Amino acid sequence: MMEGNEKRTPPTKRIVLGSSSKWRRAVLERMYPGHAFVQLSPDIDEKSIRHDSPGVLPALIADAKMEALLEKFPEQVEDALLIASDQVASYGGVIREKPRDEAEARLFLASYRGSSVQTYSAIAVMNTATGKRRCEVDVATIHVREDLPDAVIDAMIAKGDIFTCCGGFAIEDEGFSKYITHIEGEQSSVEGFPASVVDRLL
Repeated sequence: MMEGNEKRTPPTKRIVLGSSSKWRRAVLERMYPGHAFVQLSPDIDEKSIRHDSPGVLPALIADAKMEALLEKFPEQVEDALLIASDQVASYGGVIREKPRDEAEARLFLASYRGSSVQTYSAIAVMNTATGKRRCEVDVATIHVREDLPDAVIDAMIAKGDIFTCCGGFAIEDEGFSKYITHIEGEQSSVEGFPASVVDRLL
């Protein structure tokens, strides 16, 4: 399976990435180097959409983002492949979104020691010229070493990037990545933008 770091043949139709995430933008740039695309922010109230299943919630939010993009940017998304996405983490069967504060971030990270956390990433793609629309949810599991030190947790909190990440962690963080034993699934899926799914839906 190709990963997010491998080049693919870009679609001929214009791509619109409906996300403000720098992580998703980076994956798309790695997938299609030099291929221009537009990035727009759906800017919705994600907390107003609720569901107990980690496999359902991100799909519902991705769908809501798609609707918001179509409504807010009708001209920019015309005759394009529009991508909307969302991600949640799940630990012990309980959904974890972005940490609300430092205390919750610390609680999340400490709980991963010697354990694993899953990410559920929903990708919705619409051909705005034809109205054809599809959505898939990809799952990845991150296994963390038992000796994840407090110093690494402190550094991640100080940097602040984790407050924009569901589950309160970023595998791109150099300190944290050293304490990941292995990942089941695509790294790009953990980054919130599973490359194989994106490429297939496009």
